[in-house]
Amino acid sequence: MKLKGSVLVGVLSLFFSLSLNAQELFYESLSPHFAGKVNLLSYAATTLNIGGEMKLSERSSLDLSLLYNPWSFQDNKKMKHVLIQPEARYWFCETFYGSFVGVHVHYGKYNVGGIGMTDYMKEHHFDGWLVGGGVLYGYH
Repeated sequence: MKLKGSVLVGVLSLFFSLSLNAQELFYESLSPHFAGKVNLLSYAATTLNIGGEMKLSERSSLDLSLLYNPWSFQDNKKMKHVLIQPEARYWFCETFYGSFVGVHVHYGKYNVGGIGMTDYMKEHHFDGWLVGGGVLYGYH
């Protein structure tokens, strides 16, 4: 009787460990490893953009966004720029699900003139480069 109990416990242990393992493998295969994205508000402002985010580990990802605006408008109005923004994210639950915190840096070149919400911005031309960074919190 003792031997039958030991065999039963052994078989049940094997059964549950195999089912859990199979579930983890199935779930892992559904987890995304890359996400592509665009910013529709930037497109509305005539700025072409594309971005991608890659899973680095179970709780971290790396995002890279590129923005480009080559257009000049009538009356020498322009809002030309090119911008690159890498971003590292730490996910509290798992990558691409739940809350995350992150840091980003950005670098760009711009040539803007005749466009703005103030008279000063409308009357002057700005040409140069920019660099910056920030921290963020988000939820997906």
